[in-house]
Amino acid sequence: MQLDHATSEFHHSLAALLREKQHELEKLTQRLHQQNPAYRLKMQQQQLTQLRRRMFAAVATNIGNARKSLGHAAGMLDAVSPLATLGRGYALAKTPPPESRVIRDVNHVQVGDPIEVTLQKGWLACRVEQKVENGMEEKRLRGNKDKFS
Repeated sequence: MQLDHATSEFHHSLAALLREKQHELEKLTQRLHQQNPAYRLKMQQQQLTQLRRRMFAAVATNIGNARKSLGHAAGMLDAVSPLATLGRGYALAKTPPPESRVIRDVNHVQVGDPIEVTLQKGWLACRVEQKVENGMEEKRLRGNKDKFS
């Protein structure tokens, strides 16, 4: 009976040792497989493919953002462009060539001076008939009402 018991324990110990060694062998086989150049090449190719996809997605996102930014900047630029300003009904008064200076102040011209007024469509050759300083708009409006009635 003792012999049977010892034999049984020996078989269990041997089976446990065999399972442990098989497990170690599987781990070593897996490590060896991972060191195989063909396996490593395959893994690196997969990684490269994934990185390429991410790169193209990032480039597409950057291009989309740049397009949005450019569209916004173009809209802002158009809003302040001289042509857009003229399109909203404003005009640009300049001295005639060769100077062609923009007139920003009534004191830059004299009564009788020729000026050019640029409109959205074309320009006008004009002559200064009257100068009105800031704060005198009411007087100018009354004077023009009589003049153009």
